[in-house]
Amino acid sequence: MPPDRIAGFAKSSLRQWRVNGFGPWAAVEKATGCWIGRLGLDELDDWPEADKIEVGFELHKAWWGQGLATEGAVAALDFGFEQHGLERIISVTAAAHTAARRVMEKAGLTYRGTRYWMNPEVPVVWYAIDRVAWKARKRRDLS
Repeated sequence: MPPDRIAGFAKSSLRQWRVNGFGPWAAVEKATGCWIGRLGLDELDDWPEADKIEVGFELHKAWWGQGLATEGAVAALDFGFEQHGLERIISVTAAAHTAARRVMEKAGLTYRGTRYWMNPEVPVVWYAIDRVAWKARKRRDLS
């Protein structure tokens, strides 16, 4: 990614941490310290539904398919529900982005609908999970 886009992510992330007490995390390769993307909770101010806290994941393509997005999404959901008492967390992606949709499903979110948002030519899908469903899933996974 170009440095100016990374700087924009950092600025937005820091604002969210100051305002909300949470925001996206930097994804860094342990061996090299290289920035490989971001994942975690993100407030979508202009999302047209009531619930605006998203679990998101953006990783450099070289890191796709290794389970990192799912691992990060699950950690972010746990953080949002357990540490911040959120009631519902959503996730949004382009309807055609099947890999991202699969990450959402593996993390426990369920499909809620398709709409146009930000770009009137590209449909997006949104998924969600609420705190009750998250806790039930955690209990099931622990047993």
